[in-house]
Amino acid sequence: MIKRIFGYLPGVAIPMMINFILTTLYATSLAPGEYGILNIYLNSIQIVFALTLSVFQNSSLRLYSTNDVLNEKQYVTTYIAAILMSSCIIAMATFALSFVIEFNWEIVLMSITINGGFQFICNYYRVTRQSAKYNTIKCASAILSLVILVSAKFFLSSISYIWPIIAIYGSYALISLLGIYDLRSQISIRFFSKDLVIKSIKYGIPLIGVSVLGYIIASCDQYFLLYFLGEEAVGNYALGHRLVDAIITNLLMMILLVMTPELNNAFDQDGFKASSELLTKMISAACWIILPISFAIIVYSKFIVLFFFSEYDSADHIMQLVVFASMFHGISMFTCKGLELSRRTEHIFTGLLFATIINCLYNLFFIPVYGIDASAHSSLLAYLFYNIYLVFRSRRYFKINFDYYYILKAVCITCITVLVAYCLMYFLPINSAVEFIIHIMISAVVYLGLSGVFGLYKPFS
Repeated sequence: MIKRIFGYLPGVAIPMMINFILTTLYATSLAPGEYGILNIYLNSIQIVFALTLSVFQNSSLRLYSTNDVLNEKQYVTTYIAAILMSSCIIAMATFALSFVIEFNWEIVLMSITINGGFQFICNYYRVTRQSAKYNTIKCASAILSLVILVSAKFFLSSISYIWPIIAIYGSYALISLLGIYDLRSQISIRFFSKDLVIKSIKYGIPLIGVSVLGYIIASCDQYFLLYFLGEEAVGNYALGHRLVDAIITNLLMMILLVMTPELNNAFDQDGFKASSELLTKMISAACWIILPISFAIIVYSKFIVLFFFSEYDSADHIMQLVVFASMFHGISMFTCKGLELSRRTEHIFTGLLFATIINCLYNLFFIPVYGIDASAHSSLLAYLFYNIYLVFRSRRYFKINFDYYYILKAVCITCITVLVAYCLMYFLPINSAVEFIIHIMISAVVYLGLSGVFGLYKPFS
């Protein structure tokens, strides 16, 4: 596993670092209120994407290794054509909606369509194990986003919330065109498969609800905060939540990017037992990543905000609150795999539906009482319930095993690392960004060293 993960490491690590820089530029270039509006737009784009083109993203990953796909040309032609046809329908719907709700429908439409093409090309390189090309387009899109935003900031006297959207999806558009050019030999209208579209829709439609509800759980807090507390509260909460979720989710993606196609192949070719053993290793590896990162955020969040986002006075408190919700969110990306593999995705939808109801009701009743803290509490309760539901519901179709001894060892060395971090701060106080980075590096070396002593690299072998 470790060798394959390192093969995709540049495509995760480099964009993650650049995205942190981009987030810093967004936050420092926009007032907290306008940053809140930006996040409302970004969340809305993702929700509409989940309602529509995510059907083909989910099925393009799952169906590649099955007999539903006859050849590469059929696969590429069918999915690109499906994305374009769906975008035409979305165009008519968003244009009509603009007469009812005032919003920039052109930006939303183009962002959704471009995202569909870009994500499909990424998925194609994943399932065909072309890690070099995957890394190239992921890194190139991140670098290009940074260039566009820095150029706008340099040449314009001020930038609005529109420019970060242009930077993200403008880079996706250019990279997608290059990707389509690379796949041009695989595109032929003669290989368009209506049957594959139908099978993709049948597989993907239950996951529409899953995708939409996933985004609603992640972002509905911000809509409630906008209603009750205003744009500035959304800005503070969105920054804290985005920083935490981006760090944890992006690191877990190193496992998911590599191992999801492997897991699908293991299930399709070798059956339940082989795929269950592989999933257990994936969950253990995820815990090894999640635990130290989560507690590092708790220990160091005030320094992250102090040195990089000083205008956002509540963001460090939010980061400490939402970290546990993000932890369980990350675990759910693995505990849902049993139901995905056995194609019982309707149960994933049911679990997310109840989790969404919990989240929304808690926000509705308790934001007026506890303020911004209630949003973090609601997410934790929702994801905790969701994981419990997934584990118990999967038992009928797919056994999800946890290596409890491994997880206990990971918890122990995380606690030791946290103790070392607090001791370092007591004897060597952090007074600058350089000292902060040195503390992080020392803590990381301690955790990695203890992992070797306690044999925690085993799941990666």
